[in-house]
Amino acid sequence: SSGDWEKIADIKAYKYSYYNIDLRGAFQYLNPKFVIDIEDKAKRSRDISELMGTEISEFSKRHLYFSNDASFQIRGRLASKVNGLLRYNYQILNFEEPENELVSQPANSYAHLGYGKIGIRVNPRFVVSVEGQGGERVYDKAKVVSGNQIVEVDVVDYSSWRALLGVNYRFGPRTSLSVSGGAEGRHYFGETTRDLKDTTSPVVKIAFNQSQRNTYNLKISGEYAQSTYGQNLYFTYWQAGIYFKYYFVKTLYASVGFTYKQDYYDRSILNTEDIWQDDRLDVLYLANAGITWDALRKHGVPYLSFSLNYRYRMRDSNIDSADDYVPTFTGSHPSYDTEINYVIFRVVFNPSILIGPYK
Repeated sequence: SSGDWEKIADIKAYKYSYYNIDLRGAFQYLNPKFVIDIEDKAKRSRDISELMGTEISEFSKRHLYFSNDASFQIRGRLASKVNGLLRYNYQILNFEEPENELVSQPANSYAHLGYGKIGIRVNPRFVVSVEGQGGERVYDKAKVVSGNQIVEVDVVDYSSWRALLGVNYRFGPRTSLSVSGGAEGRHYFGETTRDLKDTTSPVVKIAFNQSQRNTYNLKISGEYAQSTYGQNLYFTYWQAGIYFKYYFVKTLYASVGFTYKQDYYDRSILNTEDIWQDDRLDVLYLANAGITWDALRKHGVPYLSFSLNYRYRMRDSNIDSADDYVPTFTGSHPSYDTEINYVIFRVVFNPSILIGPYK
């Protein structure tokens, strides 16, 4: 990590080293009529996109966070051709104090989410589904650097809902197409300096999958929706991507992927008309390529793997100079243009411990 802030604060690169946590514990109860899944996942990392996906505006690995996500799920057959699922998630997300005193600290938060889905098998190839979810995310205050002081800033909370109708069609044993569409809404609440407006917008998802076990996997997808995580900063987006994995042998495989994405920030919704001259539009290019060798496997599951990966992240924003800000705005005038290259070599030792009744 390098740049003007690091030079001013005299922070060495090794100060940003950290230990990573990625733990998962699960309990499953099996019954002929239903299954209960209880799971807890803990994660400590700097890459917030590993937790929130691409539905965020944050690109850097500067902020160190800890997350814990607990869930309870029950699923089963409601009728001969009808399956159902209910799930509840509770997540906490906490950020540690930055190594650099000139860097702001994002607000901690917690979230509740309820989710339900019913799938109806019309025939062996065709499934129709209805799904809905609702919940809320509540934030603490963010700690923002202002001059030589740390100022606590309110972050707006929100509740949300989403309803989708979907179809899945299998052309054959290796090829399928899924399409879903619906709407989602968001209500902002809590005290903040920004008066964000409530929103309702369409949601569309489409995915084409083709695969052959231990040979290849191809996925082409598209999506339009609202971002799910932010700190007074939310957007609508659409994206299209392609992912391909090829197996040279069962234990050696390579993968490539590319996603094109546009994030649209509406000034009237975000109450930023006194900051930006125009609505903000970010064009994102996300690419990755890698090769993995599973050195040791047990019952078809790898538990010692070596991988080499390359990731490219580029954001081209229309807010990239002081001229893009309102002349009366007295705050900082950052450019949102970003370009990041990662080269990652990883060794993963992932033993599995199965505890349960055996016959």
